Amino acid sequence: MLHPRPGDLREVAERIEVSTGLGAEIIGGSLGMPPTPRGKHAGTIRRLRVQIEFRLPETLAPYEMSSVAMPEDPDGYATPGLAILIVVWEEDGSLARRPW
Repeated sequence: MLHPRPGDLREVAERIEVSTGLGAEIIGGSLGMPPTPRGKHAGTIRRLRVQIEFRLPETLAPYEMSSVAMPEDPDGYATPGLAILIVVWEEDGSLARRPW
């Protein structure tokens, strides 16, 4: 059983993700479990990605379901369906600190 304490929400969220395979987010100090995307959502994300990918500079790329740290909150992060991130983020795979 998990007993989150202030300051360790990130650890709890990561343990949930590892043990269940489900995604978690921390927004505004609250731990949440967003619903799993369905086909219509996936189709929308695919169409958006196709439209914007070739227009981006080489330093940026679209990433699906990638966690992005929330500004001003050391524990907070969200996992949008599509995010534009710097390409070097791929090299370490850590939680993206800035979405640009």
